[in-house]
Amino acid sequence: MGLPAQAGRPRPGSPQERAMLLATLERTQENVTLAAQSLNVSRVTLYRMLRRHAIDLGRGLKELPMLSRTRRNAPATAADQSELA
Repeated sequence: MGLPAQAGRPRPGSPQERAMLLATLERTQENVTLAAQSLNVSRVTLYRMLRRHAIDLGRGLKELPMLSRTRRNAPATAADQSELA
């Protein structure tokens, strides 16, 4: 067996660690520096933890590439024309 988990910190990869990460990110509004400080880990370690749990940071709203390409190339509709008038 490996080393025991530090007191108060869930085992790496556990559902408890994931819940802790999500709660911390919500509390810090996804501020990586504040979240890392709150968890007492480096930012690099925090990014590793996020990758381990497949957690993507929001970092603003992003449009899907297919939607943006479709909208750009689509001809204007009657509704679009009425909005421009």
